[in-house]
Order: sequence, then C-alpha cells, then structure tokens
Amino acid sequence: MMGTVLESPPIEATLRECHRQHQFRFHEHQLHIVRHIHQCRSRAVRARIHQIRILG
Repeated sequence: MMGTVLESPPIEATLRECHRQHQFRFHEHQLHIVRHIHQCRSRAVRARIHQIRILG
C-alpha cells in the first residue's frame, strides 16, 4: 500500500499533462465547430440575400 503513496506524484504529473493535451484538443475542436457554424450562417445569409434579389 505504501508504494502507491510514493508513486503518486509521477502519476499526477502524467494525468495533468494528459488533461492539458485533452483541453488543447477540445479547444481546437471548439474552434472548428464555431468556424463551421459561422460558415453555415454566412451561407444562409447569402442565400437569403440572393432570394430577396430574385424576388425584388
């Protein structure tokens, strides 16, 4: 049981590093989603302007 207490700092460091990398990946993923939503919205706006131009 005492061995686990001595091993805890390296494991903690590994978990912290893993978490940091995961957060970075998640942040990249969020940026990708935001970019995708922005593209879809701008496309919809462009389509609406195009419709108005045709109907007008």
